[in-house]
Amino acid sequence: MKTIVLALCFMAVFEGIMPLVAPGKWKEAVRTACSLPDAVLVRIGAALVAGGLAAVWLITIFWK
Repeated sequence: MKTIVLALCFMAVFEGIMPLVAPGKWKEAVRTACSLPDAVLVRIGAALVAGGLAAVWLITIFWK
């Protein structure tokens, strides 16, 4: 449980970096994402989830 909470905390840190250091570019990126069709956003989300899970799997197997 502690690991999950720490992972969520790190996610919050990483999510907050862009609006902190480049708020204008971050707003532009959000506007661009809002103009994309839902199907494209679903594909992007699926690719990110798959890539993240693959990275976790590879790290747990090879990082000993």
